Amino acid sequence: MKKIVMCLTVLIVLVTGAFSQNQDKKETSYDLFISQSGKIISFLDYNLPNIKGLYSTYENKIRVLKAGDKTNYYFQVTVKGKYSDVTGSVEDKDLDEMAKALDSLLIMYEKDKQTQADYMENKYVTNDGFELGYYISGKDSSWYLGLDKYKSDSTAFVKDGNTIKNAIKIAQDKIKTLKQ
Repeated sequence: MKKIVMCLTVLIVLVTGAFSQNQDKKETSYDLFISQSGKIISFLDYNLPNIKGLYSTYENKIRVLKAGDKTNYYFQVTVKGKYSDVTGSVEDKDLDEMAKALDSLLIMYEKDKQTQADYMENKYVTNDGFELGYYISGKDSSWYLGLDKYKSDSTAFVKDGNTIKNAIKIAQDKIKTLKQ
């Protein structure tokens, strides 16, 4: 009898844990927009120049979503994986805030390069969990874009912040053009 109770207890814990993992992921504004029911949703993509990274080249684009009379604009970056790709989306209003944060991070980075810490990291996170930041480890440093905190291999590593700044500027300009 004790063995049956123990097995049932373990089974309940495992099943509860499996269901709770799926509930922890916050839905992004992109997820919410494309999950609308009862409407036709249009997807329009506008490719941008690739971002040259440390280990790979990352595709990026503007994705325009239309549903009824509502239109949303997203800057998307894709990390190509061995088995699957991971795409992170930043809504246009968050992109503007991210650009401001990047300007601050660029200034901080210049000061932080002088630090004696063994490791240092600074980052900005959008409302949807898209991360922008840098780390310094000894004499090594890298900038990064964290596309999805729930998936492995979802980080785009870039040599310098100006590469990211240029990509964001191109994305902002494209969105302005599309809104005209």
